[in-house]
Amino acid sequence: MDLRAAIIDIDRVLFDPMPRLEACRDSYFVRLSSYRRIDWPLAFSYFIRLSSDEMVRKYDKPIPGAAEWVQKIAGQGLMIVYLTERSETCREATTQMLKEFGMLSGTEEHNAPYGQIVMRSLGDKRSEAIIKKVHIRRLKLAGYNFIFAVDDDYNGSLAGLAG
Repeated sequence: MDLRAAIIDIDRVLFDPMPRLEACRDSYFVRLSSYRRIDWPLAFSYFIRLSSDEMVRKYDKPIPGAAEWVQKIAGQGLMIVYLTERSETCREATTQMLKEFGMLSGTEEHNAPYGQIVMRSLGDKRSEAIIKKVHIRRLKLAGYNFIFAVDDDYNGSLAGLAG
């Protein structure tokens, strides 16, 4: 099976996460100012809050032209694989927003004409590069033939496309 596909990251490619990141950062550093050192459990709790459906819905906005760009890619007959570092904790909001802005259709994201959403598993603390390499390898074994990929940060994660 040869599924012609494109890999597209979500944050800083399709949606602007900076207002969400800034809101969590500001909230965290207000609390941090009362400590002499970093409180890692507190920092982790803010990371989880940062990834919540509520925060994604409230702060993330689409980048102008992103929806039209995705629709053009899909119009070329490519399946879209949204490969993101976002956690499963915000799957509902992510799926809803992709649908709302015309970047995903159907009732089940895995059966949609535009493909599927691949996210960081709950509790997975590996680096973004490692997570993306593992997912790319798994998808290639499942028959995906990636024509191109777009990511906001070259960290070696897309190296899994070669070979």
